[in-house]
Amino acid sequence: MNKGIYTALLTIGLAQFLKIPIKKVKTGKWDWDTFFETGGMPSSHSAGVSSLATFVALKRGVPTIDFALSTIFGLIVMYDAQGIRRQSGELTIKVNELDEEVERLAGQKDHHYHDNKEKS
Repeated sequence: MNKGIYTALLTIGLAQFLKIPIKKVKTGKWDWDTFFETGGMPSSHSAGVSSLATFVALKRGVPTIDFALSTIFGLIVMYDAQGIRRQSGELTIKVNELDEEVERLAGQKDHHYHDNKEKS
């Protein structure tokens, strides 16, 4: 493999690793399986394509076709990843609302499991 691939893969790994202490701060528990989970922030997609475009810019120069390709493909990857995250979030809200409606129709008490939590 070339240095550009090593750089991108190392950056992806670093972004995935950073999710572990971030989750520790949020939940109070160390969860090493977070390294292998998809989604969440920081985005390993964005980190990987950004580091690759930066590597190409530093090695080959900004006016090259290599940089243009890595930048445009990187923007496409980041745009698609953002869209998928937004859609999955909206789908999660709808599924939770459906679950609450089923519980209500079944005559069960609302335990507020799926209520949206506001950050203070």
